[in-house]
Amino acid sequence: MSVEENKTIIRRLFEEALNQGNLAIVDELFTSDFIDHSTPSQIPGPQGVKEYFTMVRAGFPGVYVTIDDLIAEGDKVVVRTTWHRTQQSRHEDRDPTNTQVTRTLIQIFYLQGGKIQEEWNEGEGLG
Repeated sequence: MSVEENKTIIRRLFEEALNQGNLAIVDELFTSDFIDHSTPSQIPGPQGVKEYFTMVRAGFPGVYVTIDDLIAEGDKVVVRTTWHRTQQSRHEDRDPTNTQVTRTLIQIFYLQGGKIQEEWNEGEGLG
């Protein structure tokens, strides 16, 4: 895949899967053995991604992620994002705060054959 095709995959991940909640495309975007190195408790593959996105969207209805920077070289794409959310329900054993907050995150994605194979991230937690 070209660098531009890999960047398109990452844009779709945030816009369609996370912002719009279209979990049907997760199977299309991730390999069957995808690993998130920054979330060791997440089960491998698309199912783990779906469960994580479901948890995030349940704890933070209306979560919206903007892409601030998107840099790619070879099979890796680095993205700096800002997450906008209001905690309206219980999340990770924390009661709802109903406070609007933002956080930033830097993620590195490794793509293989047009699908996301691995991920690493640095940034604040959602809470």
